[in-house]
Amino acid sequence: DARFVALLDTRFNARFDTRSDFDALFDACFDARFVALLDARFVVLMLVPMLVLISMLFSMLVFDAGLVVSMLVLNLMLFSTLMLVLLLFSMLDIRRWFVLLF
Repeated sequence: DARFVALLDTRFNARFDTRSDFDALFDACFDARFVALLDARFVVLMLVPMLVLISMLFSMLVFDAGLVVSMLVLNLMLFSTLMLVLLLFSMLDIRRWFVLLF
């Protein structure tokens, strides 16, 4: 990926004189993966409301009103849980173990 190479070059050259080569390379790799996570988070934030809307329209066509309300509550719970997980990912300082996990 061209963005990864450019980011790697930028981060590596900017930190070459103050830190070790490994630390500069590690930071560049983490930054590229974090950018990928932010891109994925944006896609999820765009897709989840559309999926909720599609499921609600399908529910209205197929099921009665009671099931539509229960499905709406279930979708909102799923959406709020997903938003909480994404918020925790963005707030926590996860530099070292994020790279180890992914």
